[in-house]
Amino acid sequence: MNFTSLEFITFFPAILILYWIMPGHRRWILLLAASYLFYMDGSFRSGALLLFTTGVSYTAALQMERIRSEKGAGAKEIRLWMLLALVCCLGCLVIWKRKGFLVVGISFYTFQTLAYVLDVYRGQIRCERHFGYYALFVSFFPQLVAGPIERTESLLLQLKKVQVWNRNDFTDGGWLLLKGFYKKLVAADYLAVFVDVVYASPGEAGGLGAVLGTLCFAGQIYCDFSGYTDIARGTARMMGIRLTENFKNPYGAENIREFWQRWHISLTKWFTDYVYIPLGGSRCGTLIRCRNIMGVFLLSGLWHGLSWNYAAWGLLHGVCFLAYTLWNEVCPSKSGRHLPGRFVTFGFVCFAWIFFRAENLREAGQVLGQILFHFADLGILETLQSMQIQRIDLLILPLALGCLLLVEQMPDTICRARTLKETAKVSFLGFYMVNAIAISWLVGAAADRGNSFIYFRF
Repeated sequence: MNFTSLEFITFFPAILILYWIMPGHRRWILLLAASYLFYMDGSFRSGALLLFTTGVSYTAALQMERIRSEKGAGAKEIRLWMLLALVCCLGCLVIWKRKGFLVVGISFYTFQTLAYVLDVYRGQIRCERHFGYYALFVSFFPQLVAGPIERTESLLLQLKKVQVWNRNDFTDGGWLLLKGFYKKLVAADYLAVFVDVVYASPGEAGGLGAVLGTLCFAGQIYCDFSGYTDIARGTARMMGIRLTENFKNPYGAENIREFWQRWHISLTKWFTDYVYIPLGGSRCGTLIRCRNIMGVFLLSGLWHGLSWNYAAWGLLHGVCFLAYTLWNEVCPSKSGRHLPGRFVTFGFVCFAWIFFRAENLREAGQVLGQILFHFADLGILETLQSMQIQRIDLLILPLALGCLLLVEQMPDTICRARTLKETAKVSFLGFYMVNAIAISWLVGAAADRGNSFIYFRF
């Protein structure tokens, strides 16, 4: 079920009302049923795969803890159960990705279950014996299909706790919903029109068109993904549950390391905790550390899709991250050089987005060829016409993005304005955003334009 669909707009308020009416110790039943209804949405195969992954990881964790209590830590059987869970869960992920079947959110909930199994294997957490609560932890609908990737000690404990109504959580959740819908419908879907035109015929875009199309995609994927996260966090917050913040102004990063500390934070932390550190992290020699960094970024690329363009995207980031890390050890970066670092980092990230957005390496090469060898083939007016940018768009685009920048600078608790000036500011901004969202949704529906989130495919 899409957050921006009419089904969800009617589905969520009904679930929210029932959630706060029901006795606290029974709410997990409602949320579990709602999560599977939300996820399956007519697809039995997706629900069955989710249930299989849940059952395997739950059983493996239960058996590991049972063996540990009977025979002591370090038993060979514990490792076998851990490997069984990893093979089954990762096997499903690889098989479905290789076959090209779209199973929405499989990469996210697979990593969430793997983190749980590995934490139990390490003895860092106790296994959850209540299958219903664990199944809800894996399938919790706000963050199921596109994250953030939650940990047991964070989300599961909140789901088991009886939440108490809090007006601030409700208003803050509503503000996050508003932010998310604005990012998605007003910004991301609007930019997607121009991006699709350029990347539909990358060999004919012209150099300037390729640059503008890639810049639009940088804005599109950020607004799309962070917009989803804001909606997910807002939906959960209105039920008293707090999800992990997944983005912190990543395009304001001064270097590539900082970018990855701000972009898709939950995935970065997952790879750090379960791949990079177990391989030795930065505690080993330089060559091994280089291998670890490149391996993590290659896996990050392949996590998005088993194709060469995603691998190239991951390796590009790995090379840049490695170069920055080694250079920073020789010449430590100094504070005060904010603007140049931001420009260089943003420029590299946009360059790498070409490989992420292109369907394959050939198309990525065509885009780069247009930028390098055909930059002056089309003038500004011709480029705008080829991208189907009309005069009205030159007015709408700055207005929409200007409001977006204003929204990004405001905290998640904006609804608790303390002065009359703050109240007026929030009211005016909220009024504009609600109307812009409504108009964008109606225009998209009238044009029969697909508006699913980009990360649904991962």
